[in-house]
Amino acid sequence: MLDREYRAARERLTQPVIERIRPYLQTLFPGSEVWLDEELNLRGLRSESGQEAFEFLSGGAREQLSLLVRIGLAEVVGSGESWPLVLDDVLVNTDAERIRRMQRALFSAGQKMQILLFTCHGSLFDSLGPDAYIELPTPPVRASGPGRSEARPDEVGV
Repeated sequence: MLDREYRAARERLTQPVIERIRPYLQTLFPGSEVWLDEELNLRGLRSESGQEAFEFLSGGAREQLSLLVRIGLAEVVGSGESWPLVLDDVLVNTDAERIRRMQRALFSAGQKMQILLFTCHGSLFDSLGPDAYIELPTPPVRASGPGRSEARPDEVGV
């Protein structure tokens, strides 16, 4: 019985997530549809010209598509409520043109939910117009010298 309910819940989520992703997807991959299996696993992209499996997409395309699925899932699960979406350097393999397109998608999604974006590449996201921008200080580097030694990570014992 539990398996049946779990399967039913996944099936109820799959199509709504695909529908939520569609407008974002057309900004990044015009003419394509996301290909999710019944387990909500991201299988790749489909278009009139065929389908491309997730593992054969570029690193940037994989991270963009994965982010869109997370946005779609957050919108479906959080419908009626504003749930935060926490992202940590999600677009490190994305080129500048796709970053601009993803910014539009993130801005649009940010109208429906709170997005917390952690990144080492703040200038890539400046145009999103964050409500708050917090730059963390760079931690000081410990100097090695007489009486001090810097242990390399592979030399640290337990």
